[in-house]
Amino acid sequence: MLSTSSGAAPSTSMLPRNLPPPYPDRRLPPRHPSCEDRSMASNDDQNKVIVVGLCKSVDDAGLKDMFDRFGAVAEAKVMVDDKKHTSCGYGFVTYTNAASKHKAIKHMHQKCVDGVVLTVKNAGVNADRPSISGGLGN
Repeated sequence: MLSTSSGAAPSTSMLPRNLPPPYPDRRLPPRHPSCEDRSMASNDDQNKVIVVGLCKSVDDAGLKDMFDRFGAVAEAKVMVDDKKHTSCGYGFVTYTNAASKHKAIKHMHQKCVDGVVLTVKNAGVNADRPSISGGLGN
């Protein structure tokens, strides 16, 4: 560590300037949507629910049929294991508006379907995640 006559930390004027970027030939990867501010999230992300507990036989069309009674479904997608080509037991439903999303959560969360209790929750960006802004004690 550099020392100064007063014992204080060195000033920034003593630091090297005009350093080249650490990786001049590489571009930074695009930011993941979860890193974006919630206000920048698309309406689709804000109107999305996650459905956990689906039977292995439920496909995208079956998921859409199960949830379209609550409003217009923009997309219904069952997650599939790439190696086994079988359902992972969960999926996402994206509605065209927030009212439909809330209605689906209200009516389908903890509902028994095909002998399995479904968990239906908000799946939008930053959904159900605590805020880390504000520091400790705020």
